[in-house]
Amino acid sequence: GMLIGWQGRWPDDINWKQAGIPKYYNLPNMPKSRTFYNYEVAKNWPFAVIMEGYTHVWRVGDPGLALLGKTMSYWQQMLLVHTWPKKPVFLLLDPDAEEEMRGIVRDLAAHPDLWLIPTPIPAGSDAADYSHEGIVGIIRARAREVGIDLAPW
Repeated sequence: GMLIGWQGRWPDDINWKQAGIPKYYNLPNMPKSRTFYNYEVAKNWPFAVIMEGYTHVWRVGDPGLALLGKTMSYWQQMLLVHTWPKKPVFLLLDPDAEEEMRGIVRDLAAHPDLWLIPTPIPAGSDAADYSHEGIVGIIRARAREVGIDLAPW
């Protein structure tokens, strides 16, 4: 329930590495590895959707959580395990983060009470490019594949 930091994004699509400009800028010393963007809202849902960034979460809505990156810290893993035990947790990372997704799935396999559902999105796309209905459609289709009927949101 407290503001613990903020993140800004450069407002243009340039080659950040070549330009020497950071794509994202966080509050210095922000403990982003100890929480998720939108955790205070998402924790009230019977399932969660983990994504990379806050613009992705804006597409999903209330059950969305942002890593603010492509990897998941131990602290974030513990938040998931304690907040959504035996409840569906969908993991949607962009197609270019396939290796990171495998690492998160491997790390979370050590927690048998966590029901992690890797949910790939089509190659060449980005979750933030979808409409709310489009990304929710991907999540719902994956939920049906594993026998879950999600309530509307």
